[in-house]
Amino acid sequence: MSVLRPFVAPDMFTFKNYSPSYYLKYLPRWPDFFCATVAPNGRMMGYIFGKAEGSWHGHITILTVAPPYRLLRLASTLIACLEADLGRGTGRHEQDVFDMHKSLTRDPGGGP
Repeated sequence: MSVLRPFVAPDMFTFKNYSPSYYLKYLPRWPDFFCATVAPNGRMMGYIFGKAEGSWHGHITILTVAPPYRLLRLASTLIACLEADLGRGTGRHEQDVFDMHKSLTRDPGGGP
């Protein structure tokens, strides 16, 4: 059994997979796309960070499950949480989005 909840800043010190500056690069910009799962004893079991790039594209930035909790399908639960959050839109915070498709369809040589 686990509890799914939003990831909060103090959680970044739980696994120490990345430096705090890495977490702080993403958390302020996409706070709605961070989910954590916690055991009944309060221990962090795993978390996921996502990122939205417009209404048509999102992706997983980090997906971590602690070794004792692997093989419990927690990663699937976290991915479903992120998919639901992304499905609600880009969250409370609007981002400037670079449209790669438009950039790639332009002729870099300027010709027809």
